[in-house]
Amino acid sequence: MRTLIVAALSLLASPSAWAAEGSWTICNRTGKDLSVSIAYVNPGSRGGFISEGWWKLRACGGCATVLQRHETSDPHNVFLHAHDTQGNVIVTGNSRMCTASFKHTIVGNDNCVKRGFKDGWYKHDGSVNLDKHHTTNINGTGCID
Repeated sequence: MRTLIVAALSLLASPSAWAAEGSWTICNRTGKDLSVSIAYVNPGSRGGFISEGWWKLRACGGCATVLQRHETSDPHNVFLHAHDTQGNVIVTGNSRMCTASFKHTIVGNDNCVKRGFKDGWYKHDGSVNLDKHHTTNINGTGCID
């Protein structure tokens, strides 16, 4: 019995077990290269949120898997911000999170500026369900289907 429990626990902790879990992928369907940043709920963190960026998505089809189910405690509350290479905001929203101009993982969304980060505005995407695989397409013009 003890061997069975140990085997089951190692299967749950293995990366191959995570491959079967849900994930969030973001794809760029615009004619411009984009940079995306995300935020997600993590009650164990200061402020309850973690924000991460930047994934570079090439124009007309670049995609990146940005979040796995095991990384968040709330699979239905994720946030997205995107801008093009000229700094024009493509996706924004009403949710303030911490962000930075460099690659980042920031715990908490409180006192962003005092902690040396920037305030960023993210769009809440309640349609994402990380209990399965989900793809968000950022749509725009400039691509040939």
